[in-house]
Amino acid sequence: MNFQIQDTIDPAVIRDSADQLNSEMIVAISEQVVPHMTNLSPGQFLFLMANLSSKGTNFEKNIVLIDHYLKQFNGEENLMLELERALYNLFIKRYETQEQYNEFFKIWPKHYQNTPRRLKEIPIAESIAFFVHAPVFLAHTNPMFKLLTDRKNEGVDVTIVSLGFDPAFAKKCHDIGVSFIDISAPRIIESYRKLIAIGNRVTALIWQCLPVHLGFVTKHLENVVWWSHKFHPGIPNVACRIGGDPACGQEFSHFDYDWKHFDVGFYLENENPKSVAWGDRQHQFASFCREELIDFPNHWMSVRDILRINPNLKYCYTGRRAIHNKWCEELGIPEEKIEFLGWLDQPHAAIRHMAFLLDGPKLGHGLMAFEAIAARVPVLSPNYGHGAHINFLRRNKVWNEKMGDKNLASFLSFDNVSDAVKSARSLLEFSVNQDCATKISQVWACERKKHGNFEHFLSLFQV
Repeated sequence: MNFQIQDTIDPAVIRDSADQLNSEMIVAISEQVVPHMTNLSPGQFLFLMANLSSKGTNFEKNIVLIDHYLKQFNGEENLMLELERALYNLFIKRYETQEQYNEFFKIWPKHYQNTPRRLKEIPIAESIAFFVHAPVFLAHTNPMFKLLTDRKNEGVDVTIVSLGFDPAFAKKCHDIGVSFIDISAPRIIESYRKLIAIGNRVTALIWQCLPVHLGFVTKHLENVVWWSHKFHPGIPNVACRIGGDPACGQEFSHFDYDWKHFDVGFYLENENPKSVAWGDRQHQFASFCREELIDFPNHWMSVRDILRINPNLKYCYTGRRAIHNKWCEELGIPEEKIEFLGWLDQPHAAIRHMAFLLDGPKLGHGLMAFEAIAARVPVLSPNYGHGAHINFLRRNKVWNEKMGDKNLASFLSFDNVSDAVKSARSLLEFSVNQDCATKISQVWACERKKHGNFEHFLSLFQV
């Protein structure tokens, strides 16, 4: 086995190296490298972990390597923050499950300094700040803006804080009457010192979704409220945890930590879409997500077999880079039947041109699943995955009574490639496709009536 640990995180170099590995080689490397871990530079370490996670396998041994390597850097907070951010992008994105996120994020608080103080109850809010890592209009900021745009209570001073600046994002904040602060600095530790200072001046700091560095900040602040739209890893020292899991009731728990349910919904661009004629979309299906979420053999086997239903069918997908070539070669998929769309500025518009969407095998579509529902485009989801659509199917168990269709939820989810093909074949019939889309839209409309508002949100964490 000729594997060289290089001192780089260049994506192209990592891909070239990782392409030479298989699952057995990854296991062997992870075992052989243990005695040499502390001799690796941070760049070499990141290169190694990116390679070891490239196939989405061997998580248990790989996570032990991370914990072992970090022990030597206790006290070097800026480096630790940089490593956590880099490993989020290079490592944990290959493992999109609740349990694996928990194992990854629970490592970091024990390596950051400062003994946490006793958490205090948060009083009636006079001022709150929302923290977002990047000033972007994506799924995790969409609910925040909906919450703040629709609020009736303007007596609470609201600020949005981010690690960067974007003029369109700042203008949006101004337009809805909230302040925007860019805390970016040459060193990431300096940015978080600014955030901690802001957190000490407000009633509550609302940490928006992504928990990268949350374990560090909660060592310094007692008033952090974590609003997660994705997973629920067990990060300590959080004053209040808010998530959307109505299937579990108004209060639920994950990994021994209590959460409160809250769902404000989304602003959807496809609320009143101009319909696309069936003849212009009947031969296309797609996935509108990061390419990492569909870079798995079982996904592309489903794509391959669905394409065989009709010689005119085409599969489209989005992402930062094309990944279909290797799967076409490995699985015998004709390349001309695949279209890589790149990273779209308006994916919601492209969704309207599809017959249906296909979720990834581990983590499915998020906001784009609801854009599809609004556009009356069905989504197919694997039962063994997690994501907005499959969670939507699971929690709406009252479909039998409301819709009189006992098979709808099972029809739009599948256990294996054969089931996926069977459902796809039916969805390529216009009458079946539109019947499913109509029923899903009706359930979505019922669910939206239960959405919360700004006052409800504040009541979850203030006393």
